[in-house]
Amino acid sequence: MHAYFFNGLIALDQLLNVLVFNGMPDETISARSFREKDTSVFWRLFNRAIDTVFLRLFGIVDHSQAAFVAEMQRLEMPKCYQMGVK
Repeated sequence: MHAYFFNGLIALDQLLNVLVFNGMPDETISARSFREKDTSVFWRLFNRAIDTVFLRLFGIVDHSQAAFVAEMQRLEMPKCYQMGVK
């Protein structure tokens, strides 16, 4: 049940990234905010806000950086895609 809920949140996050921010379909808003933080004041402040929320609510430090690294390492994808196995 936990994986189902978590996967639903990731899907919603990615959908919002596409619909609201015209972003890439497989990228979360957190990862994008980290990637874009040096490109504009908006993304820098948004990145800071995301990290603050995750720190205060969940005790997670540098959430957006961790999300970016997870995207780069394909950790949110099914195992068969992570390893290139069909």
